[in-house]
Amino acid sequence: LKLVDFSSTRRTQMAEAKQQTDFDESPFDVIYYATKTCPFSQRVQATLEAKGIKYKFVESKWKYDHSSGQRVITKEQWFQDIYAKAIGRNRASTGQSPVIKLVKEQKYYTESLQCCRLLDVAFKGAGASVLGLDDPDKLFRNEVFLGYITGVFGSTALKSKSKDAFEDVKKELQVLNAKMLEYGDAKVTDKFVFGESASLSDVCLVPYFSRIPGNAKFGQVDFNLDAYLKESCPRVSAWYEFIKTQPMYKNTRSSDDEWIGHIKEATGK
Repeated sequence: LKLVDFSSTRRTQMAEAKQQTDFDESPFDVIYYATKTCPFSQRVQATLEAKGIKYKFVESKWKYDHSSGQRVITKEQWFQDIYAKAIGRNRASTGQSPVIKLVKEQKYYTESLQCCRLLDVAFKGAGASVLGLDDPDKLFRNEVFLGYITGVFGSTALKSKSKDAFEDVKKELQVLNAKMLEYGDAKVTDKFVFGESASLSDVCLVPYFSRIPGNAKFGQVDFNLDAYLKESCPRVSAWYEFIKTQPMYKNTRSSDDEWIGHIKEATGK
């Protein structure tokens, strides 16, 4: 009979919680809790970077066990405790990434797109509005374009881990190019989607473009994203070259090796 020392386990959990949550919050406007490789969490971090909001990133590291034949995810207790306080939480879940805390209000929120919109409204004075709140036409175009980005394009990009899947990616990149020309700023074709400032469309494209090269490496697919865009998708190519120089991309992107490591751990392959 193997005895489990629950008191020891709880002490360990309390020590982990103290390390991750017991710090001076006063220098920050937002505390951002997330798993580093989560593409949906990256939307929120990209928004924080785009608006120049002062934030602290607290990383939650999830563990995956496939020994039973089914994937079992273990989330740190301190993260589960924070998630339980978050407005917007899924009550059937023990935790989903990301969670943000507005320091002044001492309130927690979850769900990536909702958090992005919340940050834009809560910090109106920090950078330009990613929603386009000061421009009704931009706001409408942004929301319509966003539906395609987070729907068909996003699903295709994240699933692209085989040669056949990358044929679909190529087609969707061409569709993206056409839609960026249709909905974006026609006068500015080498910066953000809507010109001089970042939008929620830019924010939501960043995670997908961060992962397409890593997906190609994981699937051993001969695909050069930069070269394909230059040849077939000139507007997206110009956007991609520009966005790679921006903090919202540079400061939020996991390396290809980190992303591939996550895929292997999460899938057990």
